[in-house]
Order: sequence, then C-alpha cells, then structure tokens
Amino acid sequence: MLLHGRGALALLILVALLAAAIGAAGALLIDRDHGGPQVQGLSLTRPSAPVGGGAASLVIQGNVSAPFTPGSSHPVDLIFTNPYAAAITVPSVSVSVQPTTTLNGSPNRSCDGPANLSVLQGFTGPVTVPALSTKSLADLSVPQGRWPLLEMPDLPVSQDGCRNTTFHLTFTASGVTS
Repeated sequence: MLLHGRGALALLILVALLAAAIGAAGALLIDRDHGGPQVQGLSLTRPSAPVGGGAASLVIQGNVSAPFTPGSSHPVDLIFTNPYAAAITVPSVSVSVQPTTTLNGSPNRSCDGPANLSVLQGFTGPVTVPALSTKSLADLSVPQGRWPLLEMPDLPVSQDGCRNTTFHLTFTASGVTS
C-alpha cells in the first residue's frame, strides 16, 4: 500500500487469480451444437486482495455479447465495482488465458486455454470508476477500440475438445483512489 499526498491510495490489484486459488471460475462456454463453437456468455468475477486489510475490494467482471466461432474476435465489456468512498482511476487491465480449462468442473485435458482462446489486447485506459458504483466500460463511454479483445483462432485441427469448456482468465490491473 502506497500513500501519495492526502488520502490518495495507490493499490495494485491482482484480479482473477487462477480460479482454483480463489474459488471462482470464468464462464466461457464453447458450444459446437449450434453451428460451431460459440461463447454462450462471459462473466468473470475476480475480487482483488483487500486494501488496507478491509473486507471491501475492487471487483472486475466482463461480458462478451457475441458468440465466438473459429477465427472470430470480440471485445470484452469490463464491469468495475468500486466499493470505496472515492473514485478509482484504472490506467489499464491486462488479460491472460490460463492453460488449464475445465469441463463440468473437472480439468479438460482436451482443450488448452491459450491454444484455443487468444488475447489480442488488454484494456487501454485510463478509466475512472465513480465512488460506490458499478459501471461498465460502455456505461463510462469508453470506445470499444480500447476494450480487451479476445479471439478464438481458427486452428488447422479439431477444436471439438473445447466444447462446453470453461476458460480461466487472469486480469491484472492497478488503480489509484482520489
């Protein structure tokens, strides 16, 4: 925890540790039964470490509104929940795909995460999340060109092993309260 001036708190937020480590899972489900692999929804909730030992923490979630098919890419509309009584400015969020995927809660050795889901870009900010609020990048009028971008590459091999698979993502962000 670093203090700058009167009450400004720089905090490093490691969001979305491996799902097993924090008991949460991403929800990228690939469904080949409907015209190819599709993401049925992306809802990622990864609490940060508490700041100053308190129970409150910044939470980042994300939504992908369109289905993935091999070769397609889609932006992720990040949703920030700021439990603090001060605004938080987040300059960027990096995203990485973990190698381990799961199917029905068990490891899916037929689907390697980074081979079947790529991060084309993380979030390029900054964005300021108002105090005591939950706001998406869309709510905050951040252009989609700055949102994280994921792609399901069109591989020369079958991707059927990723059907109904959950991919685990890691978000890393830093923020400053004012």
